[in-house]
Amino acid sequence: MLKSILVLSWLSAALAFAQERGTVTVKRDTWGVPHIFAATLADGAYGLGYAQAEDRLDQLFENYRGAIGRLAEVKGAGSVEQDFRQRMVGHEAVCRRRYAELPADVRELCEAFQDGVRAYLAEHPERRPASALPLEPWMVPALHRLLIFNWPLGTATRELGRRNEFHLFSNEWAVRPERTADGAAFLLIDPHVHLEGPFRFYEFRMHAGGHDISGFSAVGSPVLGVGHNAFLGWACTTGGPDTTDVYIEQTDPAHPLRYRYEGGWHEMTRETVSIAVQGAAPVVRPLDRSHHGPILLREDDPDWCGKGDCRHLGASIDAPGGPIEIQNFYIPAGGDIPDRELNPKFDHKLDFFEKLTAEMARRDPKAPLAIVG
Repeated sequence: MLKSILVLSWLSAALAFAQERGTVTVKRDTWGVPHIFAATLADGAYGLGYAQAEDRLDQLFENYRGAIGRLAEVKGAGSVEQDFRQRMVGHEAVCRRRYAELPADVRELCEAFQDGVRAYLAEHPERRPASALPLEPWMVPALHRLLIFNWPLGTATRELGRRNEFHLFSNEWAVRPERTADGAAFLLIDPHVHLEGPFRFYEFRMHAGGHDISGFSAVGSPVLGVGHNAFLGWACTTGGPDTTDVYIEQTDPAHPLRYRYEGGWHEMTRETVSIAVQGAAPVVRPLDRSHHGPILLREDDPDWCGKGDCRHLGASIDAPGGPIEIQNFYIPAGGDIPDRELNPKFDHKLDFFEKLTAEMARRDPKAPLAIVG
């Protein structure tokens, strides 16, 4: 609960507030970027939630809605297909079911972040947008799952040959110190993402719990996506691995929900999805699934079914595990982070190294970094 606010002078302005976890200070520089100071990471997440709510309250709720397939409620018929796609891959269902499996400190960050959002809304009820919905902590990993699933969904639709909806690319460069004018290692990050929607990232600085971090996060999340700490910087690109399988299901013409597998007939499950639409009647569609996954396309015969390797990003919760700590920066992770789709590149103070399309580097902070020539 927000108890007090004190306006200070620092570059542009600052907010210092006390809440049950401790004192959090949010200072803004000349460009409005929040610099958050707190004793613990949870307190820092609280301050970040407050700052994001102050800056991008509409986007925060729209990002959550986009993740759980409820965007058409406030955006209209143009969002129906996107909502159906997110219902199909089940971000809400998976994250509701498995949120408790995340490590306690990760859940603490998610919950503290949303407490900060609530504190801002309590103080500024007139700013509550029409897109607002009750905040629940599982929405944070659902948002991350939405972001990373763009790549496997793009793979599936391209393999179907139906459309080419996804154009998400990026690049990065790491330059050795002996090749730069000032003798420092450079890391340049150029994510090719949209300037609107969930990929419209949020810049912040945080000094909390002995960690000093700087970079960009998704609006609605306390997790830093790309950036740096006092020791190293990191970026991610996608290397184009095949992470999604598309199956052809042979169905029974007399019983469309029956499909053949290993010489026998099996029954698909059918769920009725109802999508509320602003200014229009709800859109009701069937969603069929075989044991391979959801049906993406129905033709006369056969049917097409997609199944992705869902262990992307720790916050997807599909491979819960322990946290990862790399030197002075703590990354809350529920498994391999990132996994399969992303190529993380790390740039240390002096050297740099990278891991390609497979796994996050785990190393002893005292061990020397491998140098990529």
